[in-house]
Amino acid sequence: MNFARLAIDNVSKQGDTDIFPYPVENMMFFDCPDKIEALLLDIEKNFEKWLSEYPIEVIQTFIPVIQAIDG
Repeated sequence: MNFARLAIDNVSKQGDTDIFPYPVENMMFFDCPDKIEALLLDIEKNFEKWLSEYPIEVIQTFIPVIQAIDG
């Protein structure tokens, strides 16, 4: 079973959230699923390379806003 393709199809059709507006990135998932799948599989295969080229700049983006403000 191709889990990457199932995830791409789900996000492109359903979105990834019920509370925020439909992200523009979802259109790319719908229009270019083959390219997105290839990119995701390459990131998975070469994760350390991708992480070194695109490091996490701001860890606070992964923290809920309330915690970031209070903390």
